[in-house]
Amino acid sequence: MSESSFNEKYYSKKGIILGAPLKDEDIDFYIAEYDVMGEKRYFYDKDEIIMDIDSELVKLYDKFRDIYFPDTDAYYEQLNSIPIFVQEAGQDSDCSIDTIDFNELTKEFFEIFGSDLYRHLYLVDCQYLIGTIQNHLCEMNDLFIKFYVDICNANVICKERFTDKIYYQVSAESRLLSSVVESYFIKAYSILDLLTKIIIEIENPVKTFDKYEKLVSSEKIWGYRKKTKFNNKQETLFEDCELVKIIESLRNETIHNGSWELNPKIFMVNDGNNIVEKFMLFPDFEEGRLSCVKNRKHFFSKHQKINDVFVKLHFLFMDKLLTTIKELLVYD
Repeated sequence: MSESSFNEKYYSKKGIILGAPLKDEDIDFYIAEYDVMGEKRYFYDKDEIIMDIDSELVKLYDKFRDIYFPDTDAYYEQLNSIPIFVQEAGQDSDCSIDTIDFNELTKEFFEIFGSDLYRHLYLVDCQYLIGTIQNHLCEMNDLFIKFYVDICNANVICKERFTDKIYYQVSAESRLLSSVVESYFIKAYSILDLLTKIIIEIENPVKTFDKYEKLVSSEKIWGYRKKTKFNNKQETLFEDCELVKIIESLRNETIHNGSWELNPKIFMVNDGNNIVEKFMLFPDFEEGRLSCVKNRKHFFSKHQKINDVFVKLHFLFMDKLLTTIKELLVYD
C-alpha cells in the first residue's frame, strides 16, 4: 500500500493528537489511526493480544464439542443434517422463529435425530457463552480505543478554575467519556460471569439428554466461582488480585450508584495558550476497593489520571484473560 493511500493520525495518552511520523521511543503509548479508502482503522502497540485471545477462545468451541460429541467425524456428518434453527433460534435477530415454533420444531426433529437433537442444542448454548466473550472482547477493545480518540478530539473551552494553567470542563463530551470507561469495566465484569459459567459447564457436563436441558450454569454468576475447583488458579482472573477487585468495585459502583463522579470532568493543561494535555481523573483506591468514608466513595486525592491507569488495567486484564483461557483448554 502506497503512503498516499491512507492518512495518519496519532492519539496520545496525554489527550493530544500528535503529528506523524512517530517513533515508539518518543511516547510510551498512542493510538494510530489510518484512513484507508474512507475506512478508519486503529492500532496500538501490542494490540495483537486481542487476536491471540480470540484464537484461544475458538479452541474452546472445540473443547465443548469434544465433551458432547467425542467422535468428531460423526459430529460433522450429523451437523450437515441438523436444521438451522438449532444454531440460530432464540439467539440471532435474523431468525424469526418464536417460542411456539421452536417447541414444535424441537418435537418434530426429535423424531429424526432422537436425543442427539437435545445434545446439539445444549452444545450450541454452551458455545454461545464463548461467543459472547468474543463479542465483549471486541467491545472492550473498541471502548478502550474510543476513550483516547475522543478525549483527543474533545472540544475545550478554557475557563480558569484552579491555577492559571489547569482548567476543567463539564460537558456532554466529558459525560460520554466517563460512560465509555464505565462501560468497559461493566463488560469486563460480564466476562468474569461468563468464564464462571464456562468453568461450571466443564466441571459438570450433562450426561443424558432425555429432554432439552437448561444450562447447569444458568443461575450461576461470578460469586459462585468460589465453589469451583478452578478458583484461585494462579496468574488467571480467578486468583485473588487487585485487578479483579478494581473491576468489581467500578462495575458495582456504576450499576448500583450511578457513576464514579457526579459531574465528570475533562481537565486541560494550558501552556502559552496551547492545550498540551487533556485528562480525566481516576478515583482513589485502597487495596483494590474504592476509598470510602461512610457514604463518600468518590475521592480523587491521588490525582491518578484515567489516561495512565486505563492502559495499565487494559493490558493486565487482557494478559490474565489470555492465561485464563489457556488454562481452561487443559482443564478437566
